[in-house]
Amino acid sequence: MRIVALFGLMAGLVFADGFDDNPQKTFKKENTAWITRTETAYHGDGSLYVKRKWSYKAGDITAVEMSGEYEAISNFQHTYNDSGKPTEKKILDGEDNLIAKYSYFYDKSGGYHVDVHTYDQDGKADLMSYVHYYNDLGHWTVRHTLMSDDVVGKMENEFDKDSGLMTKSVISWVLDGEKMSVTSEILYSYHENGQPKEKKEVSPTGMLRSREVYDDRGSNLNLEYYDADGNFAQGIELKPIYTESEDGKSVIKKGETWEIMKGKEREVVDSGKTEIDHVVEK
Repeated sequence: MRIVALFGLMAGLVFADGFDDNPQKTFKKENTAWITRTETAYHGDGSLYVKRKWSYKAGDITAVEMSGEYEAISNFQHTYNDSGKPTEKKILDGEDNLIAKYSYFYDKSGGYHVDVHTYDQDGKADLMSYVHYYNDLGHWTVRHTLMSDDVVGKMENEFDKDSGLMTKSVISWVLDGEKMSVTSEILYSYHENGQPKEKKEVSPTGMLRSREVYDDRGSNLNLEYYDADGNFAQGIELKPIYTESEDGKSVIKKGETWEIMKGKEREVVDSGKTEIDHVVEK
């Protein structure tokens, strides 16, 4: 999607959240008391790398502003039905040009699907679009990638029957114009408290393609990408910084230190620190 290209690869590594195609994650409601959330990343010499500021209203994200070595503005619009369920969500650039639109459709069984269309700079819908399907438990079961009206890609998700946690995603693409073939699998594991622990993408032959590791509070510790031969290509290591809340009842993430690495020897090409700040309603 165009919004990802705007953010840039290295900025995505520093903030280590990349982009999740699941609309449930993209538009997840945050703390309803938040007005803004700001993450500021500095190089090791203290100079500004990238600053991202999220703005919220009633838990819904309304804007993301990026400044520093990467600059971008994205605005978000949310529409709900009388039952409080989303019907449409839009992402626009800083000049209010439509970047992406998410349309929600509900069925009588309690399931629903989300159509996702992205747009070029002239406002024309891209040929490729996505449809996400959810069952009556809210599980993201299937994603179809469409070229015009033809399904050219598919991701099928599996869940643990007891915990309801996603355990595996099988990704397939039409490779020869007719047959859809499995191109990779994503495997998920979790801490005892249900927080993500590890996410691995592997080829059909078991070759590791990417790996993400999280602590039991949900903070990303590692993000790694591997080349076609299974060698480490690039990635980032992060060390979260936590502090107790003012009332002493919870732990708050205030930032993290990070190192960006490249090549088989994991040479450190950049390092620094990210600070996180929240402004809440009083």
